[in-house]
Amino acid sequence: MITGKLYDYLKWIAQIFLPAVGALYIALAALWNLPAPQEVAGTILTVDTFIGVILGISQVNYGKQIGGGTMHVGGLGDKVTYSLELDDDPEQLADMQEVRFKVQKPV
Repeated sequence: MITGKLYDYLKWIAQIFLPAVGALYIALAALWNLPAPQEVAGTILTVDTFIGVILGISQVNYGKQIGGGTMHVGGLGDKVTYSLELDDDPEQLADMQEVRFKVQKPV
């Protein structure tokens, strides 16, 4: 599983860098008659797709290790109350690496 800075770095490469390099080469190849624009762009696209698939699988696996739920914030006047609604059985939280809660405030 890919996490942390490596994940962020690969995500930046897949979402920003490789598409930009591919577009740049296509544009410059048309202007300057550079060789094999379709082959170069196709290769970049293939590498980009591979990195994207690996990151997607990693994100799904990471998501399975995160517990969660909703924290409801309410109250009357100066008194604020908090209640926690878990998505899973509370005993499963001990096996999780991380727990995230959405905060739902009164409208």
